[in-house]
This record gives sequence, structure tokens and C-alpha cells, in this order.
Amino acid sequence: FSESALSFGCKFTFKPIRVSKPILTLPISRGCVTLLSGYAADHITHCVRPEDVVSRRAVIILRRVRDDAPRLEPEIEIPSPSRKRSILPSLNDSVGDPERRYSSSSSSDESFKPVKVSSKVICLKEEKDEKSSTP
Repeated sequence: FSESALSFGCKFTFKPIRVSKPILTLPISRGCVTLLSGYAADHITHCVRPEDVVSRRAVIILRRVRDDAPRLEPEIEIPSPSRKRSILPSLNDSVGDPERRYSSSSSSDESFKPVKVSSKVICLKEEKDEKSSTP
């Protein structure tokens, strides 16, 4: 399965499949669990655009979770994904204004300007297949 991205603020249709530019794109690494709450979950559209999927993916969506359900809590600080992040300007931003355009396409991460997103990304450790040889 591959990395993908979760896009916020898109307008999309299914037939034919068309998606507008997102307000924000959140890279999702392989093996990650994402929890959306508040504004990110209830007040803005969110989707995985076809162009953000490199190859196969599997998604399990739990829309309503019981209050007494077990929760995943990260034990350590999670490093940012290896994939470059990009924050796209909103449709109201002027295209020609470089101060209003945010992107990390340059080689330095100093140009990345973070935007607060109400989501939690938990990356699960990849377990190595430790099958023993013939006994």
C-alpha cells in the first residue's frame, strides 16, 4: 500500500469524478491512523483525491465511535512523513502574490509555513516478518 494525502475544502463530484483544488493537503504515510475532530471533521469537506493516491490503499472509516471505545495514544513524538508537505492557497488567494502562496517544494523546510489542523495522525510501526527457518 502507498502513501496518500487527505485534502480539506475540496468540492467534488462522483460522476464524472472531478475535484477542485484543496485549501489544505495533509500527507498521510503508510500505516498511519488519522483522527479528525471538531472543524476538520464536521465543518469542512475532506477527501482522498484520486491524484493523491500513488498505488493501492485500504481505508477503514469509523463515523461514530462509542465513548467507551479504546483509543490509540502515541507513545512518542512522531517524525513528519518523508513525503513533502504542501499547503495550497485558498481559491480567494491571489495567484501572483508569492507571499500568499505556501509550498514546501523548495529544498529547505524553512519555507514551510504550518497551518493548524484539528487532526491527530498516529503512525504505526511496521513490523518485520520474523518467521523462523526450519527448526
